[in-house]
Amino acid sequence: MQVVVDSATSYGLRGPAGIVVSGGRLWVTNSAGNSVTEIGWRPGRHPVVWSGAGYGFRGPGAETAGRNKLWIANVLANSITEMSTTDGTVTRIIKGAWIATPKALVLFGDQLWVANAKADSLAEFNTATGALTAVFRGQRYGFDNPDALAVSDRRLWVANADNGSVTELDAMTGRLIGTLHGKAFGLKDPVSEVASRTRLWVGSEVTNSISEIDTGTGRLVKIIAGPRYGISNPAAMVLAAGQLWVTSALGNSVTEITAATGQLVRFLTGTRYGFDDPIGIAAYRGRIWVTNLAADSVTELLPVASGR
Repeated sequence: MQVVVDSATSYGLRGPAGIVVSGGRLWVTNSAGNSVTEIGWRPGRHPVVWSGAGYGFRGPGAETAGRNKLWIANVLANSITEMSTTDGTVTRIIKGAWIATPKALVLFGDQLWVANAKADSLAEFNTATGALTAVFRGQRYGFDNPDALAVSDRRLWVANADNGSVTELDAMTGRLIGTLHGKAFGLKDPVSEVASRTRLWVGSEVTNSISEIDTGTGRLVKIIAGPRYGISNPAAMVLAAGQLWVTSALGNSVTEITAATGQLVRFLTGTRYGFDDPIGIAAYRGRIWVTNLAADSVTELLPVASGR
């Protein structure tokens, strides 16, 4: 596997946190720079740093993309910036009392779901208009510092960091389906999620483990943990070509796991990778990108060409 580390010098990276792929480009939120860096990996494309008062960036972190639009959570401003991935212009800034420390975003059709860590709530917005559709809160939902979101088919999964649970909702209506909690699921400070059509993987910070859950039944399939995986605060995960990639923020490493079996494929660590508090990860066409918060860099992992 080839490795390329892109540094702050040419890319304007300052506290790079979130990372997504959209429109054939990478979009990186700079939590310390109050900006977004657009990176094109094709020859001749130069990075662009989007910033300024008109974007409303303050501590930008989580982001999601779809339909030539990018939504960015401004943790310190309690707002969501919506911008075009075609030309970088701002469509709107969504704010109000219903957004409080937005930690995670996810799209489902024409709905944008926002997890509000400070308010222990979930807000739903219409992506066409930016209008608030609904707010879900209260003891029945079990929200307690909601820190991560994932969608699987029509189900929305909310990871609650402080009470060690995952709330399951209907992604179309917000109807409560159930809550997963207890020692049987191995959830303790869950901080990351990723889902396929049939499986949900939840990363727990305290136990340094990944809980794999059947999305159809809500039952635990297995817990992925142990020294050989090297997981230490699984801050972010992504699925790519049947592989589960996990960043370890405290371990300065990335673990590749076969999603179908839970078997370890490889454990990546060491100075050549440049991992330093890796908290974001994205995948596209065999490439993996990792944001290094403390190093102001992005590590790109490239597949080795056949015969080399």
